Amino acid sequence: MQQVNIFTTSIFTGYVSIVNKSKLIEYVLQEESHASGEQLSNHGGWQSSSMSQQNCPVIFNDLISEVYKNVEEYYQTIGVNRSPELGNFWINVNRKHNYNSEHLHPHSLASVCVYLKVPKGNAGSLKFIRDDVFHSIWDMHHTPSNTETYSTYAVAPEEQQIVIFPAYVRHMVMPNLTNDQDDARISLAFNFI
Repeated sequence: MQQVNIFTTSIFTGYVSIVNKSKLIEYVLQEESHASGEQLSNHGGWQSSSMSQQNCPVIFNDLISEVYKNVEEYYQTIGVNRSPELGNFWINVNRKHNYNSEHLHPHSLASVCVYLKVPKGNAGSLKFIRDDVFHSIWDMHHTPSNTETYSTYAVAPEEQQIVIFPAYVRHMVMPNLTNDQDDARISLAFNFI
């Protein structure tokens, strides 16, 4: 028999160079201290207002260039024959017990997460959720064991890690369970069209 993959969903992970990481973290914590932020999928923690290429603080320019390079490679790999365009991005700061509930990113092609700071211990994985009826049927009868049968898949965060995934894939961020009450997981989230 021949196997044909008909609906493949891939995520891409790697690492980016963040030349001004300590300054970015300092900037993020200053913003958090004086801006009220947004309440979307986040439970606790702080999420900045959405930013675009036009209103982007200069401090993010080098990192955005790195992200663009990775998204260009992702587009080529999945067969998108055009250059990526940044739709928006925002900052997430999640301290102990903070998390993001299940959601997706409509009106985008690719979503990206870049981790600036990850506490030691269980900082909370980025968890992808299979969005079809198969997963509930499979879970009743079997233990998921491979990419054909996973109902969820989790990526444990690491500093300077980049995760690129289709924007339509449902995902959530598990609670930051680090021992230090004030140690934050800091990430940037991007949507590309």
